[in-house]
Amino acid sequence: MRVGGHVDPSLEAILSLRPDLVIVETANRETRNAVAALGLPFLEIDHRRLDGILDSTLSIGEACGVADHAERLHADLTARMASVREIADRDPSRALVIVGRDVSTGRLRDLYAAGPGTFLGQILEAAGGENPLPSGEIGYPVLSREAVLRLDPEVVFELAPELAGDPDGRVRLGAAWGELSDVAAVRAGRVHILLDQRLLVPGPHFVDILETFASYLYPADGSDR
Repeated sequence: MRVGGHVDPSLEAILSLRPDLVIVETANRETRNAVAALGLPFLEIDHRRLDGILDSTLSIGEACGVADHAERLHADLTARMASVREIADRDPSRALVIVGRDVSTGRLRDLYAAGPGTFLGQILEAAGGENPLPSGEIGYPVLSREAVLRLDPEVVFELAPELAGDPDGRVRLGAAWGELSDVAAVRAGRVHILLDQRLLVPGPHFVDILETFASYLYPADGSDR
């Protein structure tokens, strides 16, 4: 049963279910405080960093009485991360992760990119990519076309899970990148439009995203994908 969105759950729906435990993220302080005010038992987890997500598999498993299963999941996720590190030991490619843009004109403008310290920025680094954006207080800066030209990424990942049900969405988004033919990623055909619904939600599935990024950064056949 759905109880609202990831960042705006319905407290009424949650309360109606009489849960034995509510799991809330540290980043969602408003929901955490509201759940506490309702007197519901809760477990707070920190999914702002990858190691926090890994730790939460164990704490959730312990709280739910399935510690053995949680330990197996933790071991599997850790092993998969280690496998990615083994192949991501070459010179890293400069890669941008785009999480949104103004699509009203059909052209490239107002591109929101994931900075180094963000959830997606951490995944990119773990996958062996080099984020050309500087670390800073703004996690998701807005980039102009000119900024992308200056950064000249060798790989671009554009995440558009909202278009997962639109069979032509990937084609439309990809076509707009032709405007930046001087960018290395565009010249090499290394602009990848990803539509997976899980892309923007931090959780244990981050390893799937990590493996996807790595598969494009370091193709098994050594060719550009």
